[in-house]
Amino acid sequence: MTSLSEEALAPSDQLATYLAARRDALLNNWRTACETDPALKGVKSLSREEFNNKVPFMLNMLQQLYISA
Repeated sequence: MTSLSEEALAPSDQLATYLAARRDALLNNWRTACETDPALKGVKSLSREEFNNKVPFMLNMLQQLYISA
């Protein structure tokens, strides 16, 4: 099985590949930003694992809101 070159990937595939490669850094940065935002009180009570497990659900909900708007 051969892998596709970056040029052959669709832009959405390139984005998915990029996000997957940067997942840990993105989750850490997002969690830090949420923890320092005084308006987001519930995030501080989540463990790192809980936060990371909830992110895909949150993204799906945001996508549904965007699509239905």
